Amino acid sequence: MLVCPKCFNDKESELIEYINSSGQEQQCEICSSTNENSLELDELLDFFETLLGNFQVSETGILLREKIQEDWNFFSSPQSADTILKEVVKLIKTDISLTDKVDYVDSIRENTTCWNKLKDELRQSRRFFPDPKTLKCLKLENSFNLSYQLDSNTELYRARVHHKSGSEAYKPEEMMAPESQYTTSGRANPSGIPFLYLSENEKTVVYEVRASYLDELSIGVFKAKSDRKIEIVDFSEQDLLYQPDTNIDQIIESQLLRNVISDDLSKPMRRYDSKLEYISTQFICEFIKFNTTADGIRFNSSLYKNGRNLVIFNDDQINCQAVSLKIVKAVDFKIE
Repeated sequence: MLVCPKCFNDKESELIEYINSSGQEQQCEICSSTNENSLELDELLDFFETLLGNFQVSETGILLREKIQEDWNFFSSPQSADTILKEVVKLIKTDISLTDKVDYVDSIRENTTCWNKLKDELRQSRRFFPDPKTLKCLKLENSFNLSYQLDSNTELYRARVHHKSGSEAYKPEEMMAPESQYTTSGRANPSGIPFLYLSENEKTVVYEVRASYLDELSIGVFKAKSDRKIEIVDFSEQDLLYQPDTNIDQIIESQLLRNVISDDLSKPMRRYDSKLEYISTQFICEFIKFNTTADGIRFNSSLYKNGRNLVIFNDDQINCQAVSLKIVKAVDFKIE
């Protein structure tokens, strides 16, 4: 059965490149596309056999196609997914059928279990020296390779709410990270250790500072210094499932761990919640800061659905270009 690049999500660049370089121009038997390089599905069986080896039948799971699409958006359509997986399960050795509900095997789920164990340790028993066995179980050294380099042309934003009406906008130097003696505990930083919190658009920062109706605030525009390379660990993006030079089980393990860390980074915090909830994500940021070459992290906003935030560990790497004074003219709440 012939398969072409259009059967898969276009973000799977390495798989698409492999099909284009190894296939020939002929009609795809999966999606009926013409003028595309197609190859025999048999050429991808090793990949699919390894992939399916990471799943097991589970009463609490979901169908295999749904699981792969929900977690990886691997196929271009449900129809392509059904046709390809139906052929694959006939050709490889597997105990899974397309009508079975599945979940990841226990060994893949182990590191997310260890993350919950680490969170409990950090909050309740071992604040500064976690159990080495727990850290080894997490395999943190393999989990933060999904990164990108911050472009010096990219505009980022930070807001500060004014506590007195009629004040002038803050100066650019006042929009940087606070001095250590004024730094309170945050989602990424411990008390006394300042990080610079930024967002990718103005609307997100207004939500992040929890601005209210008629609040006055300064919004600063930031850019990376042109002579600096700023590496960012990205918790907001999904890794590629097809990577010929990386074991699939490692890809899945790392992504599942990033997912649970991302959920904690993006967890909405109420004003009366304990700052202990921050400890696990503070630990991860400290680990990234001192054990990788990364200069910061990126994660989804907890307060604005379509927003993304960045944390820069050292604000010497970035400049505040300009500051403008804004007034909140409307607030929209939804209650249940």
